[in-house]
Amino acid sequence: MSRVIRSRWVLTAVLIVIGLVPVGILAYLSTNMAADALRHRVDESMQGSAAMSALYINEELRGLAEVDESFANRPFLVQALADGEGTQYDHRQIRQTLLELSKVRRGIGTAFLADSNVRLVDIVPATPAIVGKDFSYRDWYKGVTASGTAYVSEAFRSRATGKPFVVAIAAPVWADSTRTRRSGILVVAYTVSAIQQFAKRFEEARGVSVTVTDQRGVVIADPRAQWEGLVSRRHEPEIAAALAGRSGVAEDTDGDEAVVAAYAPVPDLGWTVTATIPNQTAFAAIGRLQWAVGIVSLLLAAFIVMKAWFVGRVVGQRQRAEDVMKSVLNSTRDGIAFLEPDGRIGLTNATLERMSEEFLKFRTDGSLEEAAATVADSTTDPKAFQAIIDKMAGEPEYVGVSEYERLSGQAIRRYTAPVRDSSGSILGRISVLSDVTAEREAERMKSELMATVSHELRTPLASILGFSELLVTRELDPETRARYLGTIHTEAQRLTALINDFLDLQRIEEGGLRLSLAPFEVGELVRQETDLFAAQSATHTLELELPEEPLMVLAEHDRIAQVLANLLSNAIKYSPEGGTVRVSAESVEAAVRVSVTDSGLGIPTGDQRNIFAKFFRVDSSDTRQIGGTGLGLALCREIIEIHGGRIGFESVQGEGSTFWFELPAGAASSSNGRPRLLVIEDDADAAELLVRYLASDGYVVDVARTGEEGLERIQNGSPPALICLDIRLGGDVDGWEVLARVKDAAHTAGIPVLVCTAYGGRENAAVLGAADFLSKPFTARQLRETVARLLPAGGRSVLVVDDEEPVRRLVVETLAGYGLELREAADGDEALDQISERVPDALVLDLVMPRLDGFAVLENLQARPETRSIPVVVLTARNLSAAEKTWLRSRAHALLEKNEYSARELRKLVVQALGTPA
Repeated sequence: MSRVIRSRWVLTAVLIVIGLVPVGILAYLSTNMAADALRHRVDESMQGSAAMSALYINEELRGLAEVDESFANRPFLVQALADGEGTQYDHRQIRQTLLELSKVRRGIGTAFLADSNVRLVDIVPATPAIVGKDFSYRDWYKGVTASGTAYVSEAFRSRATGKPFVVAIAAPVWADSTRTRRSGILVVAYTVSAIQQFAKRFEEARGVSVTVTDQRGVVIADPRAQWEGLVSRRHEPEIAAALAGRSGVAEDTDGDEAVVAAYAPVPDLGWTVTATIPNQTAFAAIGRLQWAVGIVSLLLAAFIVMKAWFVGRVVGQRQRAEDVMKSVLNSTRDGIAFLEPDGRIGLTNATLERMSEEFLKFRTDGSLEEAAATVADSTTDPKAFQAIIDKMAGEPEYVGVSEYERLSGQAIRRYTAPVRDSSGSILGRISVLSDVTAEREAERMKSELMATVSHELRTPLASILGFSELLVTRELDPETRARYLGTIHTEAQRLTALINDFLDLQRIEEGGLRLSLAPFEVGELVRQETDLFAAQSATHTLELELPEEPLMVLAEHDRIAQVLANLLSNAIKYSPEGGTVRVSAESVEAAVRVSVTDSGLGIPTGDQRNIFAKFFRVDSSDTRQIGGTGLGLALCREIIEIHGGRIGFESVQGEGSTFWFELPAGAASSSNGRPRLLVIEDDADAAELLVRYLASDGYVVDVARTGEEGLERIQNGSPPALICLDIRLGGDVDGWEVLARVKDAAHTAGIPVLVCTAYGGRENAAVLGAADFLSKPFTARQLRETVARLLPAGGRSVLVVDDEEPVRRLVVETLAGYGLELREAADGDEALDQISERVPDALVLDLVMPRLDGFAVLENLQARPETRSIPVVVLTARNLSAAEKTWLRSRAHALLEKNEYSARELRKLVVQALGTPA
């Protein structure tokens, strides 16, 4: 019996050992293996989080640096700094650029521009207190100076409005195409709070805390702790390793809590990203697994269920990690795909999926080979496209940038490189697609420009050189010699007109064309131009249709003549068989319409949509021999639109065309030569008082009760000499908006605006371009003195010094009607004699004159105490060197070159000079 019992216990023990030991070993091994797998998965996920966060920050800030560089390369910004030469800049253009730059992307706190001396020129939002300050101590200046390219700075507290913590993205503004001289630095400040918001969203999405530091190790974002300003943590091992360019995963402590921390450097910036998650959260599954395995170790089925549950949990964690990673990738502008080592497309962002749906038409859940087969046939060079695909598939180490063009004309740039883990092993391949169609189109237009210029310049030059060579090398009879000289003269005029067209179009596109608006009668202009062209063609008959009543417009006479001449020239050129060209002018509602109709070749329907495009010419057997640059109609459209008008045409191929333009109707000024002022004031008593004050000084005063009425009078009537503007107005448009619109429009920007208000806002008025500011209540004397300073009244004298009598007449006529005493001198000696008799209040001075030139006159004035303070406006056609401009800057009030002459600009400079304290 005892032996049986003993055998049973032994058997039971053996069964227990046989049953429990394997189960125990299996439970132990499976638990430890699962824990190791989870740790490895957590390490990969955390490393991916750190890497993708670093990629996002790098893409965000490098993208912003590219935007900043593109703004810094804008020609009108370069010109605005070059024109200023350290004293006066085109602040309106600079401010417009800064406003556009500040709205490019969320997170931009401020945008500002520093000159070559690192002194602040302007800033948005406005912070007048720091304008003109030296910022050479800032890291962004040192970085740009060292690299010569766009630079992302360390974090710092800005001195701009609100004093936010920011990161500066600075780009140099080069003074010329050689990039040898920097004229300024354009800076956009990206707020630290925007980076903190990214870290917060990342933590909410995945439960992972992301710490971001700059190149000094200063913490910019850390959701785990209260942010206390710019504090360096470069001594921490993970941050120190990332600053040294390494990435990895480590276990650390955050206070009393154990955490898993993955760190990675931000490429190109020198920043670091550390992704952190508590051990308790990361490895919570291990404790639950151990408890479950202990309970169900005797039941293998339960163990398998728990194992399946665990595997499902791990897969879910991986899917969530991919979702977070994809949300980060979706924020980029380029299409991104991650390719698995076997060529499958493992991960794509929203941009690539949109590109696939709209035009690439490949499946984003397929393979690289399948996608290539779909896209290759839509490219202009399928073999070259496939060769790059073969490299991507067959060369794991291949890194390259390539471009391909689709049959639709779309250009795609592709970047590809292997993706590695922290140990250097290849995980797969990244492919980034960018739509660069706009860039290639710009390059194409540049090539067309060069081809057009080359052809159109060479043609007249060939004639000039050929006939001049004949004149030099041969003895010709007078008749032949005169004919050759006439041809040279004609071709030189053609060449000059071509160059002028290019220069005019460039000025308009850069906002540099100045208009000198004045009322004139259109019918007389149409009659003059029609008579001129009627004499140029014996095979054409020009018919003129004009109404009996005068047609008045407010425009620049010569520019409208230029438009009409171009339309008449085209009508004759594109009617090669001759015929009738009808020219008419008529009143159409509140506009004046001028039409030119021919019965010539007409324009094909397919070409009509491009007729006003630059460099476009109808390409047919009938028109190919006519030639031309394709700039004339483009220039006409720009000139008419800058006047606030419209231009269009109707055409039938083979039957002819009618081109027309419309200009806002205007009336001649009725102020009898006296300066006309506009008062914009909604209070009737206040308006009456202003009229009484100003009319007593001889001004003609108009009154507008609302902002809308004031803008209507300014834009559609004869522009006033000065505007008195209240801020609080009836209607929907207040004084601030009126001031902004006046200063934004090219033809009204030079009108001085005097803000007269009972409310504050002096600094805001100055920023928007107001000439002065009076706070109500003010006295009649204060108003009169201010207006007299901004727009000098009677008793002020101006001496005009120029050896060319037509130029003196032009200046005198420009300044006439402003209550000024205008005297003239034909050279420097005569000018000094008149100054000795009576010192003028201002001087308009030419530089190039016989006997005593303008430079000597300035030296003479500077040598005498009684004439040293006379403000001088230099008006010259001389091509000045940089040294001469610097010399003049210290001795003259302003400089206006004759080739950029504008009556409004001259009046503005003289008014400013007369308002300069002695």
